[in-house]
Amino acid sequence: MKNKPSVCFYIINLKEAKDRLDFVLKQLNNLDYNIEIIDAINGKLLKPPYNDYDEKKFNFFFGKKTNVNVIAVFKSHLKALNEFNKSKYDIGIILEDDAKLPNNFSIYIDDIKNTFGLWDLLRLSATKKPNNFFKKELSSGNYLSTSLTLIKGMCAYAINKKGAINLLNNLTPFYLPIDIVIENEWKFNIITLGLYPLPIKDAFYHKINDNLKSQIPRGEKINKFRLTAKIHNAIQKLIRIIYRLIKYGIYFIKIKNVKL
Repeated sequence: MKNKPSVCFYIINLKEAKDRLDFVLKQLNNLDYNIEIIDAINGKLLKPPYNDYDEKKFNFFFGKKTNVNVIAVFKSHLKALNEFNKSKYDIGIILEDDAKLPNNFSIYIDDIKNTFGLWDLLRLSATKKPNNFFKKELSSGNYLSTSLTLIKGMCAYAINKKGAINLLNNLTPFYLPIDIVIENEWKFNIITLGLYPLPIKDAFYHKINDNLKSQIPRGEKINKFRLTAKIHNAIQKLIRIIYRLIKYGIYFIKIKNVKL
């Protein structure tokens, strides 16, 4: 019998935010998996010029002034991806430190392992409601799916080695927040799916824990670039819909009869 893929959790956490780390660790206590803590990049300590960041394109295409916290979050996820890529594990489950796991998360972990090989990046959370255009039902009753629209949020996701390598090789220099650029998977040659119903919630965004405060203040808009940002967003949205209709329409036909 083929061995199940190995799994490790990577928790992104600022050293001084011990309460947030404890919040996540307590939820993982009953799960028998290795855990690594990724020391998050502190935006307050970043000074220009910022490596691997294209400020002009960020201003022009995102329509906002540079936000050091957006840069810090991006670099923190790169750090987590790099640590996983260097590891012996087959699957990395990357969590931000406000991730709220369900009581039955062990069922989802089984789904993650059982579907290993069908995805490169598997979304486990979102801050926008997905439309789940294509679906593949699993024996657990959950299902793999893809959304035609932007779902945002990077609170939790699973990644394999191919996904990590392709992202690390192509994500920089960046000019969009990590949770937006990651949705442009056609640039990275990876299969991105979601495990639904999405099991993990962003505790701050969903107002689950009042003690957790946002660590990313909203960036200041640049009025003269608001139009270019809207045009860029519209183009990306159209590309995303067309790409996913074709790519995943074919893909879900191919995996239709795969027993999981």
